[in-house]
Amino acid sequence: MTVLQFSYTQVGRSIGSKTAAREVVMVVEVRDEVQEALRLAGFSGNLNLLAAHLSEIEVETENWLDILTTLRSYDYRGDDNAVIEAMAELTISMEHLHGHIQQVLPDLQKQLGIEE
Repeated sequence: MTVLQFSYTQVGRSIGSKTAAREVVMVVEVRDEVQEALRLAGFSGNLNLLAAHLSEIEVETENWLDILTTLRSYDYRGDDNAVIEAMAELTISMEHLHGHIQQVLPDLQKQLGIEE
């Protein structure tokens, strides 16, 4: 696993917050783990890029589920404006997921022998 060589404050300054810094650390650790899993499974090609996309999919999926839970809470409370805002966030999240899925799906299908 790659050890990151910066502190939360250094990352926080460049991208805005300590929360964001923790997310960056998590994505890098997940990417390294996914890359190793791909290597062990016999995948070839640019494993770093493939792992980066798969890691982004994992993180964004968790984000999407959090937003969906929040949306349901807003709906339960009858906060129509918050529901609309959460739906917009869900849509943006899905667009992000879609972009990463489009990048990895053809290569995964090819390497797994399940192309359509």
